Amino acid sequence: MRGLDELRRLMRTGVSRMLVILGASGSGKSSFMRAGLWPRLRRDDRAWLPLPIIRPERAVISGTYGLVQALQQTISEPRFAAGFRLRGLPRSRPEINDFIEKTENGLVTLLDALREIGQAPRLSGENTLPPTIVIALDQGEELFNEEGRDEAERFIEILTNTLKADPRTLAIFAMRSDSFPLVQAHASLAAFPKDTFTLDMMLEGSYRAVIEEPARLIQPTSLRVDPQLTDALLEEISGQDALPLLAFTLAHLYENYAADNELTLSGYDWLGRVKGVIDTAVKQAFATGVAKGELPKDTMAQLALARAAFSSQLAQVNAAGQLVRRVATLDQIPAEARPLIEAFAEQRLLIKDRRKNADGKDVDVVEVAHEALLRQAPFSEWLEEDREFLIGKQQLQNDLRDWQEARPGDKQAALLNGLKLSRMRAWLEARPQDLAPQERDFGQASIAQADADERRKARQRRIVTRASIAAAVVLACFAVAAGVEWKIANVAKVEAQNQAQLANEAKEQANKNAKQAQFARDKAQVRLLASEARRTATEAASPAGTELAGALALASIAKSQEMAKAYKMELIPEADAIEAARSALISLPLSVLRTNARSGLNISSLAVLSNGRLVSSGRDDPDSDHKVIKVWPTEGNGEPVNLLPGTR
Repeated sequence: MRGLDELRRLMRTGVSRMLVILGASGSGKSSFMRAGLWPRLRRDDRAWLPLPIIRPERAVISGTYGLVQALQQTISEPRFAAGFRLRGLPRSRPEINDFIEKTENGLVTLLDALREIGQAPRLSGENTLPPTIVIALDQGEELFNEEGRDEAERFIEILTNTLKADPRTLAIFAMRSDSFPLVQAHASLAAFPKDTFTLDMMLEGSYRAVIEEPARLIQPTSLRVDPQLTDALLEEISGQDALPLLAFTLAHLYENYAADNELTLSGYDWLGRVKGVIDTAVKQAFATGVAKGELPKDTMAQLALARAAFSSQLAQVNAAGQLVRRVATLDQIPAEARPLIEAFAEQRLLIKDRRKNADGKDVDVVEVAHEALLRQAPFSEWLEEDREFLIGKQQLQNDLRDWQEARPGDKQAALLNGLKLSRMRAWLEARPQDLAPQERDFGQASIAQADADERRKARQRRIVTRASIAAAVVLACFAVAAGVEWKIANVAKVEAQNQAQLANEAKEQANKNAKQAQFARDKAQVRLLASEARRTATEAASPAGTELAGALALASIAKSQEMAKAYKMELIPEADAIEAARSALISLPLSVLRTNARSGLNISSLAVLSNGRLVSSGRDDPDSDHKVIKVWPTEGNGEPVNLLPGTR
């Protein structure tokens, strides 16, 4: 009644559109909703229209117990089928799936039709309020498993949009309390108004009624339960797994150890009590398989098969890091382990069922009877050892689905690579039996592609290596040739420089030789002039000397002095020329000087006679046609002496 009252309160206040039923594993959430709340809602069909309960598993929209199946089952009821046919609304599963996923507010449209058709008139003829449609999920934590994540996200989007648009629709999630943080962490669900309804663990005093009261209802004769057995069960069974373990233990006792319609403490002890009940069931399953010739007799081989079945397909790690059960199709179980699955199902360790898959085909499925079994030895030990493998396996299943759904052009890019590929290589070598056939095919295709890529890269590396070697050889040859050419060019350059230097030295020597020759010739010429000057001076000084002889003497002296000065500047020794000129001048009488001065002979070239006794100069007088000649003795006070009276 508390749950029904909570739903009525939500509808009355109109604030929250979602109720989350929380409880520990084994607290009876599924029983509370399926056996308690849902039958009451269905009986009050004027106020409520509950859809069949959805279980997410791996396909919350298209799965066997998904949203589409719940809608199709309801629409197919006689009271709704005709109305949907008249309205032209979808009625088959593929049509419904397409309609709610591709039509804007498609689910709202279908729910409005259900509500309108299902609305019952009052006896007075007045219309009642339309019924509230209830969408419920059992095992809500499965909505957050890696498997089916894409479909779960679409479901959450469709559901939240529908609840916002339709005030006459409620959603109920039944899930474990430790998984509720996943709801709070999801952006869309966290932002959506919701209330919680917590199922507390059953008080230990109530377990006695759970044990004894159902036994009295057995027909035709009630089952008697030894009070000592009840006390022993209450002493040993507690915690979150109490109810499922209690149910499993009582069922096993009833089927195997009931005597004279009574359950006794001795049978419980023979069974090994709660700690031994699961181990006993496992041993009996093995024994049954061996007796049928379907299982190996070796204990280690038996455990390996059981471990392969549970670790590979029947358990998984959820988003909260918890080990939870997983629904598997029978063809996903390794073929050699399938007989063991049958034996486990006979011992109520597993549940087998036949369901429709996403393609509408009937398939055999199997799952652990209760997650409490996964927390008991030996299953808990296997699963803890294989935790990393389970996490990797879930990633592999997602990758496999992406590869299967990829377009032909994208298939290659969807294959495994990197660390995932390395992990797959190890699995195929060490534990291929733990992989489903499709997973092995996927892994082998990934390895084949990676190996082909590696061979192609190796060929490319070899080509590049050969090309590099060839290029290196060519470059080396070019380098050697260039080095040789450089060396030859350098030698030629040095040789050319040497030759140029030798040529310059030869040229300089030739120039020097030419100058020396010229100097010698000029020196000889100076001496010749000096000799001529002495000769002409001597002739002029003789009694028969003439004015012409004096002039020639003066000219020779002037020429010899001019050449002497010139070659002095060229660093030519001038001593001989100067001495000759000086000697000639000394030997020349003053009368010749005067005579030649009057004759207008310009002797200004006798400007300097170094180391001589006289220094003379001469120039034209601008005021007359006379020549002015001054002679300075190099001795005395240095005053000039006018050698030509009457002149200036």
